[in-house]
Amino acid sequence: VTRDLRVVRWRGGEKELLSGFGQEAYNWRATACSADGSVIVGQRWPVGTTPLDGRGLGFRWEDGQVETLGDLFGGEIQSAAHAVSASGRWVVGSSQTASGETAFVWDSEHGMRLLQEVLRQRGADVRGWHLMSALAVSADGTHIAGYGRNLDGDLEIFLARISAE
Repeated sequence: VTRDLRVVRWRGGEKELLSGFGQEAYNWRATACSADGSVIVGQRWPVGTTPLDGRGLGFRWEDGQVETLGDLFGGEIQSAAHAVSASGRWVVGSSQTASGETAFVWDSEHGMRLLQEVLRQRGADVRGWHLMSALAVSADGTHIAGYGRNLDGDLEIFLARISAE
């Protein structure tokens, strides 16, 4: 069981324990940060469990405030934030759904959304695909990379190019 994971950053050679994280109840794993380090994303899970227990949630930290991202159904089943755009506006990752691991995109205006649905709404033909996880997002948020199952059911990487909203 993983215990006492904390989020820190180094500035000028000094380690800084970041505020806003509930250290007593959760472990925290940072996975990415914005270009200037002002936004950090990752996953939290209850102390005494592991991230594999299905109780982890993606988070976004900014200015000492942590926001859990929930999951694609608006509850607290399982999610993980894997990457964030340079400005910190766009977060991508994966969430558990009835069909398994599913890629998401998050922003403060819309919250967490199915990446596949966002792509479909913007004209991409994603029929037959199951986008499982978004692992990277470009600096401006217009390119997202990850993996999923293609029309033949084979695991394949994808690169989605989308226009900014």
